Amino acid sequence: MRRDIEAEYAPCCRICLSTDNHRGLFGAGHELISPCRCKGSQQFVHRSCLDQWRAVKEGTAFSHCTTCKAQFHLLIELLEDDICLRMKFWLFVSRDVFLVFLAIQAVIVAIAGVAFLSDRDGKFRNRFTYWMLSKHPLPFYYCVGTYFLH
Repeated sequence: MRRDIEAEYAPCCRICLSTDNHRGLFGAGHELISPCRCKGSQQFVHRSCLDQWRAVKEGTAFSHCTTCKAQFHLLIELLEDDICLRMKFWLFVSRDVFLVFLAIQAVIVAIAGVAFLSDRDGKFRNRFTYWMLSKHPLPFYYCVGTYFLH
């Protein structure tokens, strides 16, 4: 009889309905928390379950409880290896910037190649004799590609 009463009043996650204090439906390692003013069976939720709920619900569900309408009181914990996370972030940003740079260069080279193939006899390039780059075909057509990309 005592176990039935304890099981009935044991805190459980209002999203995944698990009474396990350390494992939510969407991840492990999250204790049951009480992020708003809800009481009773709606009071507790796993952090991972709440994060998933906040990610998929529309409206104010990201910052406010959909039941009691209170703003969530969530503390952001800074990890000890925060520097590693920042370095990883900057590494990904640098990689993406580099890939965009390479893509732009590929487009410029493609345009330069088309210009070079269109001007096989060099008449177009020779019209720019006053321009120093006209003597060197590769930089000239690269500049043409850059101009047309602009």
